[in-house]
Amino acid sequence: MARILDLGRVDASEDLKGYEKAAIRLLGAHRPPKSSGEVVLRDYRPADLDDCQGLLGQYKESVGLALAWDKPGLAVELDYPDVSRTLVWEKDGRVRAMINFILHDHLGRTVERWAWINHVAFPGLSPAERASFLRAYLVRIRDEGFVGTIDFTKRGWPAGPFYRARFIPYPRAVNLVSWTFNPELSLAGIPVVYEIQV
Repeated sequence: MARILDLGRVDASEDLKGYEKAAIRLLGAHRPPKSSGEVVLRDYRPADLDDCQGLLGQYKESVGLALAWDKPGLAVELDYPDVSRTLVWEKDGRVRAMINFILHDHLGRTVERWAWINHVAFPGLSPAERASFLRAYLVRIRDEGFVGTIDFTKRGWPAGPFYRARFIPYPRAVNLVSWTFNPELSLAGIPVVYEIQV
């Protein structure tokens, strides 16, 4: 699913069809996001690593297969210059929610920067706080010049807050390829895999 932040630039790059633009407008997925102001995001800092590891570690309780992050690996995943960034919401002295994304330069008729969501963790937030968190994320990346953001669904976090933030099924596809290096391992019966997409 995707949230368009600059329909004109996305159209100029991807040459959207008329019905695609009409559907995006009809659903309001092109409207500028508005932050409520109650959630203020800041950039991830190395001191946030323990809190972020704790938030991401909770996925092992809700999905069939999730990576158990070690601190050095997760530190690189959460913050790598011009590749990956993380925004956090800190409240009462601890990180309550985080969103990590890949900085993806989409090559079309023009080159436009998208934010590909990689990790989201907001387990203790109320539905209203989750919606505010996502709106704050959208405002922040829009202000930084991103034309849109994509979330690859079905990875363990709820989709409802994304739909409320006007994410829509996006009429494009990304081919994902995987290999099993140990033939004794089977993913049969595991419908949800929490793992990075890029």
